Amino acid sequence: TAVSPAIDMWGIGASLYWLLYGRPPRENSPTEPPRIRDALLELICEQALREAPIARPTIAELARLLNST
Repeated sequence: TAVSPAIDMWGIGASLYWLLYGRPPRENSPTEPPRIRDALLELICEQALREAPIARPTIAELARLLNST
């Protein structure tokens, strides 16, 4: 995988996932509800951790999403 901004976005998503769920993303453990319930943060996490790097939001798209609330 080439280094790109999409890799940074996955890192943001992984860090946010850890904060919300208390474990790394895609860890083989039972799915538990997040420790913090916030629909926007869960949406960002879901989008940032998309499998295909091209499908992940850009930093500009992430900023627009955060500013829309």
